Amino acid sequence: VSSANESWKGQVSNRLNASRKFAWKRNFPTELRPIGDMVCHELLERHGYEIGVEARKTRSAFRMSREFVERHQVALLRDAGEGLRWLPTDNPHTADRIVDQPLYRRFRNPKMWARLALGRLATRLSL
Repeated sequence: VSSANESWKGQVSNRLNASRKFAWKRNFPTELRPIGDMVCHELLERHGYEIGVEARKTRSAFRMSREFVERHQVALLRDAGEGLRWLPTDNPHTADRIVDQPLYRRFRNPKMWARLALGRLATRLSL
């Protein structure tokens, strides 16, 4: 698990340290908490952590890359604050919205082309 390139994993082989309990709460930026609650909802719930913002609605987005999330952080935070959770999916057929530019050669089907175009337009207009 430890890696020389990932120093944050260095403590994984150490003994448990009670003073580190809930360190993520102290170190996690308050303004990012709603989006963290939305993205990690199932894991937080499964492991008994408190959830600050409950999801009222969940939508899926195709190819929700890290770059996409960073580019649209303001809109995602706004949605999270309103209880709308966006989860990534690898299946464009079941996604509520296609947001990141996929490889166009995959979309030979006119319906998928239309979903791609509409999804990209909707993302530019709001998210």
